[in-house]
Amino acid sequence: MEDTKPKKSLPKRICIITLILLGLIFLIYVIINFVFWKKGMPERYFEYTILENDTVEIKHYTGSFFLLNIPDTIEGKPVTSIGYHIMWDKDSNALNWFSLFITSVHLPDTVEETHDYAFSNFTNLRTINIPSNLKRTGILILQDTKVTKLVFPEGITEIGDQAFNRCKALKKIVIPASVKHIDDHAFSECTSLEEVIIEGSPDMGEEVFAGCEKLVNKPE
Repeated sequence: MEDTKPKKSLPKRICIITLILLGLIFLIYVIINFVFWKKGMPERYFEYTILENDTVEIKHYTGSFFLLNIPDTIEGKPVTSIGYHIMWDKDSNALNWFSLFITSVHLPDTVEETHDYAFSNFTNLRTINIPSNLKRTGILILQDTKVTKLVFPEGITEIGDQAFNRCKALKKIVIPASVKHIDDHAFSECTSLEEVIIEGSPDMGEEVFAGCEKLVNKPE
């Protein structure tokens, strides 16, 4: 008796195999993301410069991973600075399209400075930590991201001018007693901000929370 069960056509088989292979490639990609997130990313994914004080400034991130874990050392030297708009494409003079896929950033505690727009327009960025040794911040470093909460670690002493301006998804901020000064417009135009916990009594600049429409009791 002949087998009457219909056989899959060659194109359909090729399609199924292709989907399986793509699924395996994506699974491997996800696994690599989590390995780098836990162990740190190799320095080959960064363009950087050695500063005069023999520390490293990250200039550009050239990788293609959605979890961005910046290493604490490169070439045996501490990473102390995050440069201007680290996913700005110099050739096209525009933001690298892969910045749209980055969801989390981890900064080592060796970082002391972030330059203007460091992670600005990472439109799917949801979580980032603040290094305990951070001393200087550029402006708009998290502009137009999806970060909803910022917890500043004990040890931070100052929050700079316009540093977190236009973080429109930001809902909660926790600022420790070690912070002695919050500069002008530091959190202005954070239109979703609802809760601010300030554990000390820092000096406040001008219009620190200007344009924060949902913040009922604005600290002064």
